[in-house]
Amino acid sequence: MESFKNRFVTTKTLYNALYSKYQDTWLDVMPLTLWMNIKSNFGVNASDEVKEKIMALQTFLKTDGFFTSPVGFEKIVTAFNGKINNMSIIVAASPFEIAWAIHEAKAVKSFADEDFDDDVIGYVIASCKTNGFVIYPPQFKAMQPQYPRKSLEASIVKAFAMKTSPFAGDKWDPLQRQKDLLEAVEIYINLRIEKGT
Repeated sequence: MESFKNRFVTTKTLYNALYSKYQDTWLDVMPLTLWMNIKSNFGVNASDEVKEKIMALQTFLKTDGFFTSPVGFEKIVTAFNGKINNMSIIVAASPFEIAWAIHEAKAVKSFADEDFDDDVIGYVIASCKTNGFVIYPPQFKAMQPQYPRKSLEASIVKAFAMKTSPFAGDKWDPLQRQKDLLEAVEIYINLRIEKGT
């Protein structure tokens, strides 16, 4: 099964493949044993990125770390995005990566936005602020701080204090920039879905 070599494979595809072969028993299997079982049963060596994603999927399904720990959240987000984790440092995830990871997580387990602890919400808010998001993507819209309408508009303008864009005299429209960021998240998710199937 070539999906085990594709770092863009969706968590749902991996979950379905593993569940169809092992039911829920794969959740309790140690990594080296699981990699040998995958090689034996599927005839392929899983890539390192897919192994990382499978271990994150086990963690997500067996613990509440995705919802309660900023570090656990970040490591699962990183793995669900097809990257290798460095367990000794924190690498802040972008809103794009967070949106994708929440999309992926909801594909294998239903949960409400309210399930996230304040510390994880704080991590998401910090990522959004760092990356210029004042209006949050729909995947985690409930985490967005609530602004009165005038305050929201002021926050958008403040986030983009430039009067002109960096491009040859174009007028800089902060509200349009927010729309562009949200559209870019949607494009990112659609491309990830396309690559993962």
